Amino acid sequence: MHHLQSLIHHPNSIIIPLNSNPHFLFNTLNSLSGLLDDNLKAVEYSLEILESVLDPEKFFRINRRFLISLDALDKIYILSKSRIKVELLPPVNDSVYVSASRAHDFRKWLDE
Repeated sequence: MHHLQSLIHHPNSIIIPLNSNPHFLFNTLNSLSGLLDDNLKAVEYSLEILESVLDPEKFFRINRRFLISLDALDKIYILSKSRIKVELLPPVNDSVYVSASRAHDFRKWLDE
């Protein structure tokens, strides 16, 4: 299967290579999907589309708000069998948890 190698940043139509900065994650804010490194950059894809076109070995949808790259993980806290808290790079203001329904698959993703 072919996976996206870059994203287009609007409004400037700048192409962002996905391998240029491994520390990014996607976050839905007010129904806007964005690329978060040091700044929020608008991209034209929903999280659902991004999840289907990005390489699943490198990206994982941890919950309704975040689709992260493996390199965006800073710390992982196993709170229970189905409760996992993560700290991300770059840091975000909110506490970020892997959804209970995705916790098992998240652990498998980390082991691969």
